[in-house]
Amino acid sequence: MKKFIWILCILLFVTGCKETVDKNSLAIASFRGELIYTHEVDAYVSAWQEERYEALERILINKLLLAEAQTQGFSATPNEISGHMEMQRDLYRNDPETTKAFNDTCLEKGISIDEYWDILEKMAIEQMTTLKLHNAFRQDYFGTDDVTNRTYQEYEEAESAWEVFGRELLVKYADDIVIYDD
Repeated sequence: MKKFIWILCILLFVTGCKETVDKNSLAIASFRGELIYTHEVDAYVSAWQEERYEALERILINKLLLAEAQTQGFSATPNEISGHMEMQRDLYRNDPETTKAFNDTCLEKGISIDEYWDILEKMAIEQMTTLKLHNAFRQDYFGTDDVTNRTYQEYEEAESAWEVFGRELLVKYADDIVIYDD
């Protein structure tokens, strides 16, 4: 559970809190009008040790997976989101380590804790929605709802197929993607 909290803190840090745009950051691409800024790509490059084009591709694919999940009718329910957010707030109130991680992230990004909660909720909605697509993909891949009794290699193969699926979305949604020249 704490691992999920830390991952969300890191994701907020890595994505640079896209809601707070760096004034020196330029738009490098967009998907359906939603801009992707150089500081977002640079954060991915730094965090994941990727080349810029790989980081941009990763950001785009994440947006495409969310769009595809929504197209296929997947979405996080209000009960799932409220339960998740309540769990996060309980951890914030009751776990000093989590409280420090959240507060440090807010300080680093120059945002209030209320702004942090808003961003966290938006991210949780997107991640839960995409996770539902991922789970459905895995069930289709294995041909069964029971995906628990699989070998490590079978999971690796399914994840490779998921990555291919993500790259195929780049083709499917190509008309909705704009890459800006330097």
